[in-house]
Amino acid sequence: MEKSNRLFSAVFNIIHEQNQNNKEINLTTLEFDLLYMFLKNKNKQFSRDDILTNIWGDNYFGNERVVDDLVRRLRKKMPKLNVNTIYGFGYRLT
Repeated sequence: MEKSNRLFSAVFNIIHEQNQNNKEINLTTLEFDLLYMFLKNKNKQFSRDDILTNIWGDNYFGNERVVDDLVRRLRKKMPKLNVNTIYGFGYRLT
């Protein structure tokens, strides 16, 4: 339980650090889930398929490029967040 409390605290600290000019950052559920997954597994590489499974679940049928759009939206809302693109594979938070 303590580990998950520390992780949630880290998520909210990251959101607070990203907050520019005291402007509220509104994350969608999917954006928050992606941020949480990255923070929980910092420096771990995730393929687009891994992210699809973790965020949308096993029953998602669609284009894997939806992951790129989700990452783009998260980067736009949190520009200081260091999400690296791994060309031809996926993403990683460093």
